[in-house]
Amino acid sequence: MSKNIRILYLYIISFIALCMIVGGFIGTVNGIASYYHPSVYHYYTEYNNASDSTYKENYEIRKRNAKRDSIKESITTASIVVIGAPLFMYHWSKIQEERKEGEV
Repeated sequence: MSKNIRILYLYIISFIALCMIVGGFIGTVNGIASYYHPSVYHYYTEYNNASDSTYKENYEIRKRNAKRDSIKESITTASIVVIGAPLFMYHWSKIQEERKEGEV
């Protein structure tokens, strides 16, 4: 019974680590894409109330901030991959060892 619980634990942790890896890769790719094509929205009221030079300055500031945020997002999600990959490999190797012991 305790061996079944151990195997279940290993599978659950492996699944969670695999989800971390997949989510981390998706977030990293999204962050990289956001860096090259930042989402900067135009505010209608800001455009009507400001001169063209002020509006352009504010737009450039928002664009620079969006790029900085995308770099932070990429670093954060890449670190999730770095944490999840060894976690998955360790637990998956333990599962493989348990399976080989069961076959012998």
